[in-house]
Amino acid sequence: PSTVATGLVRFRVRNLRVAGDTLGAGESLDGHATIRYRLTEEFDVAVHALGVVREDLHQVVVTDFWVAADLRLVPNPVMALLSRVATVLGQTDASFVRRSEAARATLYDGTPLRIVVTSRTSGASDERDEPSVRTLEILDLTPTALDPARFRIPAGYERRPGDEFSWNH
Repeated sequence: PSTVATGLVRFRVRNLRVAGDTLGAGESLDGHATIRYRLTEEFDVAVHALGVVREDLHQVVVTDFWVAADLRLVPNPVMALLSRVATVLGQTDASFVRRSEAARATLYDGTPLRIVVTSRTSGASDERDEPSVRTLEILDLTPTALDPARFRIPAGYERRPGDEFSWNH
């Protein structure tokens, strides 16, 4: 377990478990066949704030991805950010971040068209019987022709191998 202090608040994450699974064929979304993947993140966190200690909040976050392997879209940072909001307490721990990112990186290759995040926290005073469920989905994909001139590398720059979105000068 590690402890992270942020001003007047400290977080300690323990009992971390991160697992990725392939669930098989998903439904067709916007005309694209999908494969469904699942990332499960489970951990305990203790929060120390202004002398008050809240021990052992237990959180389980299950993120399901419907991925269209035939699409190669530019990664959407807003979808990536929103799909991680439920694990914000776990993200205070460097080990959690490393393990979660490693699992995500090896879980699938392609573009998620739907992401469903289901989270449950126990031990909290506001504990509910129902989990929190958030759905993110790309609803309409329309092919568009783009001017190739927009993608030419400027004079004096060269493309770095393996990096489609940045150049070295």
